[in-house]
Amino acid sequence: MSTTANALTGSSEPTTMTPMADPSPSDVELLHELRESEERLWTMLETAEEGFVTLGPDSRVVSANTAAHTLFGVDYGELMGQPVTRFVPEAHREDLAFLADGDSRSRRNAPWIGRRLEWTLRGTEGNDRFVEVELSRHVTRTGEYVSMILRDVTERIRAERALKASHAELQRALEDLKRAQSALVAQERFAALGELALGVAHEVNNPLQGFKGRLQLMADDLRECLGAEHMVLKDIRLLDEQVDRIARIVQGLLTFARPSTAKRAAADLKQVIATVAELAASPVRAAGLTLDIQTDAALPTVQIDVQQVQQVILNLLQNAIQATPKGGRISARTLAQDGWAVIEVSDTGCGIPATELNKIFEPFYTTKEKGTGLGLALSRSIVIQHGGRLDAESALGKGSTFRVRIPLPEGADRS
Repeated sequence: MSTTANALTGSSEPTTMTPMADPSPSDVELLHELRESEERLWTMLETAEEGFVTLGPDSRVVSANTAAHTLFGVDYGELMGQPVTRFVPEAHREDLAFLADGDSRSRRNAPWIGRRLEWTLRGTEGNDRFVEVELSRHVTRTGEYVSMILRDVTERIRAERALKASHAELQRALEDLKRAQSALVAQERFAALGELALGVAHEVNNPLQGFKGRLQLMADDLRECLGAEHMVLKDIRLLDEQVDRIARIVQGLLTFARPSTAKRAAADLKQVIATVAELAASPVRAAGLTLDIQTDAALPTVQIDVQQVQQVILNLLQNAIQATPKGGRISARTLAQDGWAVIEVSDTGCGIPATELNKIFEPFYTTKEKGTGLGLALSRSIVIQHGGRLDAESALGKGSTFRVRIPLPEGADRS
């Protein structure tokens, strides 16, 4: 009797061979070919890039090639005779839980048989390797075996992750490009509208002042003749109010057409926010609202025109006050984010419909009864002149958040 190892099952069970008095030449040749075939098969397994492991009926390793040892991060031969779960990271042991049950039906019905798993193994060089594992089951005369094929897919996984990261970076770059294009279009539109507005303002302003003066003279004369409560005087007062509204629009046009030149200097946004909060404190209290201020103490100084940026923040706070019902909350905070100094102004107001959100920065667009529609357009123009962005997000019935982004100086903590 002689003992040989079965290369396919890894079984080391004795193979009983009945002594033959006179083996025929054909039998000797067949046995020789069988041994050569087994040697070739094992050589192929040993030189394969994939790891091959065979588990016996007791779930211990009965054969494993060099690649399998490398992927499990152990010396050659260390796997032999050991439970394979000893070498599998704890996070993946649940995949092999069916091995603990010696019942062949459990193995036959195991959910992972015939499917591919993805494991992370610690390689011989101490680095993590991503491994695709395929399990199969087969039965021989000596028992039931489970075969494992392990494929190193580290490079593929890393390439996929790098591709995803590149795709995400490309998406961010495209979004930045779209925003830059929108800002450029807005600047060109502002410039054209500014020229038009300047001409209109000059043409309207002079006769408007004359008209207002004549109304006041008429009111004085009629007050003496008809009395202060006469219906005509009430109509004149209404006309005078409308003239004042037109005057405000004209002044807004002039400001929009001829924005002051930015005088930038290093400034602390915490102090800027604190100053604006003091200005807004009285209107906030009068509206029955709460104002929360949160500033990042570690935020670096930025190069800004303090008065212009204060004008932007104050305009955003005024809009928030007007949009928020009594008992609501308004917040203003600063933070550093992705190379920007960010100023956020949020409210718990009525919100802005999604269909209107992309219009609110357009000149002359307003939903306010007495609004000019120039506040947000001018605010965005100021922010763009500082190399920044002004964006908004909103949800109906929940409120709105406006974000002013100003570039942080080179070398500053840009997290």
